[in-house]
Parts: sequence; C-alpha cells; structure tokens
Amino acid sequence: MIIETKTSQAIQSNTPTIMTANNVDVFYGKKQAICNVSLNIPENQITALIGPSGCGKSTFLRCFNRMNDTINICRVSGEIKFSGQNIYDPKVDVVALRSRIGMVFQKANPFPKSIFENVAYGPRIHGLAESKDELESIVIRSLKRAGLYDEVSDRLSEPGTSLSGGQQQRLCIARAIAVDPQVILMDEPCSALDPIATAIMGYCKSDRS
Repeated sequence: MIIETKTSQAIQSNTPTIMTANNVDVFYGKKQAICNVSLNIPENQITALIGPSGCGKSTFLRCFNRMNDTINICRVSGEIKFSGQNIYDPKVDVVALRSRIGMVFQKANPFPKSIFENVAYGPRIHGLAESKDELESIVIRSLKRAGLYDEVSDRLSEPGTSLSGGQQQRLCIARAIAVDPQVILMDEPCSALDPIATAIMGYCKSDRS
C-alpha cells in the first residue's frame, strides 16, 4: 500500500496529536489491504491521505472510527489511539466513539427521513438539545455550514432522498457536523459536488459562528 500524507501546514515538534496509528494491518479474509502503517495526526489541522485508486485510503480511514467493524471478514491489528485511548479496547463504546469521530462517505447516504430529521437525528439521540428551539437552531446552523440552507430552507419537511446528488452529499456533511465531533473523517466528500458548491461549502465550514 502506498499512502502519502500531507497536512495543512508544517507540523512543529510541539504540535498536539489527536490520533495515532501504530503498525496497523488490515485484512479482508486472507487478503491484506493495509500493511504496517504508522501515522500521527495533529490536532486542529487538516490531514490528507493521498494515493492511487485501490491503495487502501478508504480502508485506512475507516479504521479511525471502527467502521470496518461492520464488515464481517475484515480484521484490524495494531494500535490506534484517540486522545490517548486505544479505540480498539473492548471497553470502548463504539457509538460514543463515532459521535466524537464523524465520517462523510464518498457516496451520499441520507436517512429515509426528512431533511430536518436527517440533521436532527444525531443531536437528538445524543441529547445535545434541551428544547425544540435549540434543536432547530442546531439544524439550521449545520445546514448553513454545509452551504445547503438557502436551497432547502422552505422544504425542510421533504425527504432527504428527494434532493439532488450534490445536495444529498451536503446534507450528509451537515448531519456529520451537527453533533460537533472532534474529528471528521472525509472520504472524497466533494466528489459529487460542482466547484461552486465545493467553494461555498468550504467557506461556510470555516465560519462556526
């Protein structure tokens, strides 16, 4: 496997690390997809995994919030730590882990719910809103940060699946950021977006007010 890693700026020796991978191997049955990968991921920076198609980028990314657990034949060895804790420790609550480490996939996967409920789902099940007004505020803020609110503000009760492909992807991004995770794993999240939508989303995501 060949993966090149880049960060948004030069990493200083004293930069805090939020996640680490040590000697990670991943197998699909007898086939090895990831071989002995070690990586430190700095806090409050963008880290990109760059490599050719099929080199294992998505597989490696899915290790960081244990999404590979959903694949029966997949086996992960080595150590991955998040905030100093081994995420593969049997005592780790995987649901709680995924609320802190969100993920947006290359292909949009909206829930069979309304646009509003897609975004409200995470904050509701994790008890992040104490009132209906607070929940609505979270939904609106998340849609704005994903650059989608102006396009759907008058039809929040419509199914998320009724949106276009690019809109569905931005809905999934809004859903991921609604729980305010510490880390967001993005597997080519802009692959279904046009350059204008990508630029708008990037601008809105930088404004957390």
